[in-house]
Amino acid sequence: LLLCLYAVLPLQGQGSQNPFDLTPRLQATSPVSESEEKSDVIANPFDLSRGSSTYTTPSKTVTDEAISDRRFIFFLTLFNLLLFSFIATLLRNYQAKAFSAFLAPNLLAQLFRERQVGVLAPFLILYSFFFFNAAFFIFQYLGVIPLLAGKKLLSVLLYYFTGVIAVTLVKHFMLWIVGSIFPFQEVIRRYSFLIMIFYSITGFYLAGANLLIAYGPEWLAGIALQLTLVVLLLTLIYRHLRALILTIRLFAQHKFHFLLYICTVELIPFILLIKFLQIYF
Repeated sequence: LLLCLYAVLPLQGQGSQNPFDLTPRLQATSPVSESEEKSDVIANPFDLSRGSSTYTTPSKTVTDEAISDRRFIFFLTLFNLLLFSFIATLLRNYQAKAFSAFLAPNLLAQLFRERQVGVLAPFLILYSFFFFNAAFFIFQYLGVIPLLAGKKLLSVLLYYFTGVIAVTLVKHFMLWIVGSIFPFQEVIRRYSFLIMIFYSITGFYLAGANLLIAYGPEWLAGIALQLTLVVLLLTLIYRHLRALILTIRLFAQHKFHFLLYICTVELIPFILLIKFLQIYF
């Protein structure tokens, strides 16, 4: 009997479910959809095919246009320093004389007599130094105005340079006409020379202001810009006071001609300049 039971029990175990057989469990579970299967798959960070097919470069913090502007300012500053070194080395004597004439009317008269002898080239170089620095200052203050939009930076600077020269030469030309018409040619010539001396001295502190505005800290550049405008205004007022001292005797002798000169040479160009600035700026 024991032998019969021992023979039958293994046969019943084979007919029951095998706990180690995984096939029935796999069939019992519901099939996973293809979309869920894709979502369960962890993305391979090294698989470049899963990402976007296009690669965008990171945005640059400094644009090519800004780099070009800084390079242009650098070369202008370098040229300005070279020109200043040339004047300080070879024209130091005339630079000191111009500064003395800027402060004292008697020294201005002495320097004017020296100019009449034929010494003109050093003063023209000093005058040209003012033209360049005035154009450089306007370029840094205004940038590219809408009237000159789309032009190269060098072209914009040349427009400013030509404008400064044109305004100054028109002033001297009007003075020459007044001196040819009215009976005080000698005084007009002195006044024209006074303008040249004052602008020559103005060019030197414009050169320092341009250097600070170009490469100084932002707060210092702003202060230098505003301070330069104040100094220019004070210099203009001082020049008119010196001109009044120079021409005070004319006012006593030729009142009508003096008032006519004030209206035609001083007031009308100033009004036209203000009107031009209001239209284009």
